[in-house]
Amino acid sequence: MEENRKRDIDNYNVIDSEIVKYVKDVLEGKEKDEVLTVAFLTEKAIKDIKNLTGLDVTGNRVVLDANAVKHIEKRHGINGEQDCSMSDINDFAKIGYIVNNYDNIYFNNKYSQIYRTSNNEPAPKLLLSKEIDDIYYVVEAVSDSKKHQNYIVSAYVVSNKKWCD
Repeated sequence: MEENRKRDIDNYNVIDSEIVKYVKDVLEGKEKDEVLTVAFLTEKAIKDIKNLTGLDVTGNRVVLDANAVKHIEKRHGINGEQDCSMSDINDFAKIGYIVNNYDNIYFNNKYSQIYRTSNNEPAPKLLLSKEIDDIYYVVEAVSDSKKHQNYIVSAYVVSNKKWCD
């Protein structure tokens, strides 16, 4: 068990420089029309999502777009309205790891106001969590559309240790 925890910590601390660059560009006002792939759904995720939502998301990738980056910064960034748990840009870079290695996945009957399914219905939003020292949450909108993309909606960290400056 201790070996798995060490592996989790080591992998969690890997910084995805492509995500960092994308986030920096968005936050510096360089508009990004394209999305950035942060993960591909695992077999476990495909099965869990099907069980929770009834949607077949086989072959989907998980993407980050400029709207999500702006939302996360506004709600959880340096001067976040909710908290400052995502004030370190490197925390954005862990989103893909959380998506691929979540401990828990929840569906609380909440739906996206932006993203749609193939039936043009609001996409269900799932909450994924991973506990290392803190608990990192990712909100993901699930879509079975022809684009084969699930969308990051938000991300934040819950910790007793993090304080805003």
